[in-house]
Order: sequence, then structure tokens, then C-alpha cells
Amino acid sequence: MLYQWLRVLKHNGTTLTDYSIEAQNDTVPAAFVAATDYLYVGQYYPFNNVYFELSVANTNAASLSIEYWDSRQWRSAVDILDATKSAGVTLARNGVIQFSPDIDFNWTQVRDTTKQDTPPHLQGREMYDLYWIRIKASADLSAGTVLKRVGYSFTTNAMLSGIDPEINQYLTPWGGASKLNWDEQIQLASLHLVADLRGRGIVVHAGNILRFDDVALAAAYRTLALIYGPLGQAFDSRRKMALEEYERLLNVKRFTIDTDNNGRVDRNEISNTVGVLVR
Repeated sequence: MLYQWLRVLKHNGTTLTDYSIEAQNDTVPAAFVAATDYLYVGQYYPFNNVYFELSVANTNAASLSIEYWDSRQWRSAVDILDATKSAGVTLARNGVIQFSPDIDFNWTQVRDTTKQDTPPHLQGREMYDLYWIRIKASADLSAGTVLKRVGYSFTTNAMLSGIDPEINQYLTPWGGASKLNWDEQIQLASLHLVADLRGRGIVVHAGNILRFDDVALAAAYRTLALIYGPLGQAFDSRRKMALEEYERLLNVKRFTIDTDNNGRVDRNEISNTVGVLVR
């Protein structure tokens, strides 16, 4: 099942493999383990962040570089913030990687990947009208590093705990002793959030959301509502409160939206934020 429309492919130096289904539903086997591997991510609209959930974390020291296609060549993204990184080790944990296209080089949509003026590694597979990035590790990752899911995640476990300090007490009732976090619920709540923003005419795609801080609190309350639901009648009031706060935040919050489709937070998009006010 495709939860979010994005393409995920890996090139290992010789072969291009499409993991678009696996990246959203199961696992991406041995995702760019070698420093020579590239992971390609494409979407219909520009985006400035992507979430990685890991089945098996990396333990080798390495960093990630991100490039985007400018119609002629790959350009280095700037201002990369890697929340998967810990003590110099990228993909050591689940997290969001945020970046920005360089202000001097525009990010362009690839009309048809089979044409000669498109990214060389992608020319073996016919895909239309996508904005592409490619991700590369600076050194070999540890053997067996496996991505579980690639997509969007607009809040954190820490924010959930900040709102409800008792929330982690419900991990075992929810998923047994093996459940260690709320990452799955956060991703589902993020889908709800994007659907609700689309319904309000604020965004057309998750990639239009440029600032994590615009939506993180609303996504946290939507996640809490999902968590409280199956816990029974004793949690009905908490669930109701969480949903009410979620709706309040959506109704009064103004959002920084990528109105010019360049994948960057521009000054006019900060000052001319988009939102609705319900009295």
C-alpha cells in the first residue's frame, strides 16, 4: 500500500532498483550500505525534509550528503540537519533529515527520466514529472543497515512526553514489551494532518510544509488522540481534549507554505503565511 506518493530507488554503482513500495510498507533491504551507493527520492512537488525509520541502525561513523537536480546536473543541498545522527553516526536512529536547495541553483522537475538531459542513473526507468534528490553516505555504513520506511513525520516522541509525561506507560498495553516508541502512530497522525490541511485548501502535498515547528504541536495532539482511542473509556476525556486542541491549532495557526515550489523557505513565504482563522 502506498501511504504517500513518493519514489525511492537505489543505485549501487551498476544496478538501479526500485524500492518505492518497500520504503512505505515494509523494508528497503541494505539501503545504500556502501559509500558508492545512492538513494534517490522523488516526489511531484519540491520538499525540504524526509523521514527515515530504521529496522537495523547504522553503527559506523559517517555523514550524509544530499543533492538535487537543476535540469543539467546535481547540485549540493545546503543547511542539512540530520536528526538520525548520533555521536557522528548517521542513520543511528529514526529521524527527519532537513535540507535546503542552494539559492543560486533552481531545483527543476524532471519531465521524463528516459530523456538524455535527465539524471543518468534514472534513465533506465520511465518516470514522469518528479523532483529528485539523491542521498549518499560519506563512508560505508555497517553491514545489515536496513531502512524500514521513508516518508513524513511531523512531530517527535519527546513532544508527546512533554504534553503527557505518562504517555510511555501505555507502550506495553498498546504493542507489548517490544513496542519502544510511538513512531508508527506519529506517522499515521502526520498523514491525518496533511489530509486535513489539504481539506482546508492550505496544502496540496506534504512537501508544501516547509517548517517543522508550524505543525509539530498539532501533529503531537493528533498522535495522542490516536493513542488514547484504543485504551478504553477511561481515556475518552483525554482523547476528546487532544482532538479539540488539534482542531484549535489547525484553525488559528498560520503556516509557512512553499507557494513558489522551490523547496526553500523564502522571506515572502514567512511574512505571507497561509492559514485560516475560525471564531
